Amino acid sequence: MARYMGEQEGVSAIVVRIGAFKPNSVAQVEYEHYWMMDAWLSPRDACHLFERCIDASETIRFVNAHGLSNNTFNCMDIQSTKDLLGYEPHDNFFEEAPNFKALKYW
Repeated sequence: MARYMGEQEGVSAIVVRIGAFKPNSVAQVEYEHYWMMDAWLSPRDACHLFERCIDASETIRFVNAHGLSNNTFNCMDIQSTKDLLGYEPHDNFFEEAPNFKALKYW
């Protein structure tokens, strides 16, 4: 529907595919939330992404943006989201989780 509205009706439409939206504190819980280490979207990065969507150029007709933080390993490529919308995520699940933070192998 968003693509149709963008391409046929000329309405700017941005769809955000959100990975795993959780507060930073979930990374502090040992092993319980590691399933989201490649899809995490922090609240700070989510706010920034939505701001970039609101402020995006009106010439954009349709974009499928990936909503992930700047994780060491991401399950989806966020480069096109960065390029098209000027999205610059700051948070990284690996830097929030104590067990990974201590490794520093990346």
